[in-house]
Amino acid sequence: MNIGILGGGQLARMMAQAGQSLGLSFMFLCPNKNACAASFGTHLCASYDDEHAQKRLSDWADVVTYEFENVPLSTLESLQQQVLLHPSSSVLAVARDRLIEKRRFHSLGISTARFAPVDSLEELTRALKDIGLPAILKTRTQGYDGKGQALLRDEHDIAAAWERLGQSPCIVESMVNFNRELSIIAARDQRGAMVYYPISENHHRDGILRLSVSRLNDPLQAEANAAIKKVMDDFNYVGVMALELFQVNDQLFANEFAPRVHNTGHLTIEAAETSQFENHLKAICGLPLGATTSARPAAMVNLISRLPEEKQIRSVPGATPHFYGKAERPGRKVGHITLTGDDCTVEEFDQRLVTLLQVAGENELAGQKQTAMNDGNIGLANAIQTQINAKEIEKAIQESSLGLNPSNDGTVIRLPIPALTEERRQELVKVVRQYAEESRVSVRNARRDANELLKDAQKEGEIPEDDAKRGAEQVQSLTDEFVSKIDETLKEKEEEIMEV
Repeated sequence: MNIGILGGGQLARMMAQAGQSLGLSFMFLCPNKNACAASFGTHLCASYDDEHAQKRLSDWADVVTYEFENVPLSTLESLQQQVLLHPSSSVLAVARDRLIEKRRFHSLGISTARFAPVDSLEELTRALKDIGLPAILKTRTQGYDGKGQALLRDEHDIAAAWERLGQSPCIVESMVNFNRELSIIAARDQRGAMVYYPISENHHRDGILRLSVSRLNDPLQAEANAAIKKVMDDFNYVGVMALELFQVNDQLFANEFAPRVHNTGHLTIEAAETSQFENHLKAICGLPLGATTSARPAAMVNLISRLPEEKQIRSVPGATPHFYGKAERPGRKVGHITLTGDDCTVEEFDQRLVTLLQVAGENELAGQKQTAMNDGNIGLANAIQTQINAKEIEKAIQESSLGLNPSNDGTVIRLPIPALTEERRQELVKVVRQYAEESRVSVRNARRDANELLKDAQKEGEIPEDDAKRGAEQVQSLTDEFVSKIDETLKEKEEEIMEV
């Protein structure tokens, strides 16, 4: 069979790799001339709304699918008139709009965080009186990997967040104080038969998935299975779907669903009898679904921005690297590592995972995992016993620029704090001003890096020109916002230092 895929990134690449053993052929419609899936089939390098490219794809393919949600809905609707399309355009129409999606969950009796649609600053302010703070403001569309979101910690964040995101219709959601962030992946065939994968526990940083861990016999597996079955049956869905969930005590809240193969399911390549990619292809091709059973724990570590040496990864037992053939770039997913717990204890598996997180540069997450492994969840800093010489501390204080003269009786170090002179206050103001200027430079450097990322993404066809311009405007707005905050903080600190 011939499979057409809208998109040519790593998800399309892994689908094509899985399809080789099934004897399938692939064609990718993708505007990125450097599409990493291109070597696994025919690459139509054209925009998604190119009617000639759509015609060529539909004439060749027996069935068409897509690897991400940001394909124009009009493209899917057009293709659906010419060729079999799974999942259908009506599914994508719901998945792309957070408000419609949340309402769909509620219609199925699936719990979510409290939410409200907002189309003006006044509506946002009114909604927050009911929902409360903290909360999250999100654009209704064009959201992925943490984009299109703003955290509202208190009332001071509201106006700036609306200025940043309010050009588009939005939704505001209450902040969920969750125990775990989870996802469930399932496949449904054309006759309605379903298979489910073990729940994954997920960890994000800066809005990007960093780690997924799948352990056996999760107590919430049956509840998660029931929730995703409701959604897939309601759509008469065909293919693989992921449902993202929050665990709040013993209850599950739906966050969003993805009508495609999913990042948290990458570990199924090694961990499951049939991967999510193979089952997606089997479902859309009308083939029987494969078993999803797994007899071992597994984890997936995303490789963001850079690729470590392959030998570092393979030195960890049970680790398998997947490199996507993409150029390294800040914030870009360039590969992942799967870890399976073959022939090892739970403790050994967790220690190997910590090592892989360090290899991937996820040192903060590695530290958190290491801390959790200590008896009674005692932090590493408390677990390590140190002997500190009071004389060494006294000497360090004397040699510092603090201007303090400590006294030491062998067990206690006393620090007499003299009143600040006018001269000393002026010196401290200069120090604060220097820190403020360094902060402004950091913000402007971040602006430069963000604009370069937008230009690269536009050049490679990942985003259209209008989105790049809109992104640059948002970057400038954020730059102005944070520079203004630095200036306000500096003024307050100067007044505080000079106050007698």
